[in-house]
Amino acid sequence: MPHDKNHVLATYHKAGEKEVEAAIEAALKAKQTWENMPWEHRLSIFLKAADLISGPWRPVINVATMLNQSKTFHQSVIDAACEAIDYLRFDAFFMTELYKEQPFPSPDAWNRIEYRYPFLAEK
Repeated sequence: MPHDKNHVLATYHKAGEKEVEAAIEAALKAKQTWENMPWEHRLSIFLKAADLISGPWRPVINVATMLNQSKTFHQSVIDAACEAIDYLRFDAFFMTELYKEQPFPSPDAWNRIEYRYPFLAEK
């Protein structure tokens, strides 16, 4: 709580080299799974997260924002819950729109675009 420096809001464990290595390993494993997942499944994860934030987790997100950033209730709703929900839902919508767009076929070929993430490719 920035407004009350003497208040103990939580305790934490300071990660060491072992924990950092484990986190990196888990992230690389999850990256591979995420890249191989069909885009419709990735989209459903984003939409499920938006539903959870707009439903049962909304009060938790708002309170955490109020305590950790000294926001008012109104500010926390705008800054945390609404922004996160909008981000997840708008990105899901525009991803769907983008994936709908395919090139026109020609008389001798069927054209299609497969969207890939070059910035995620192994180097």
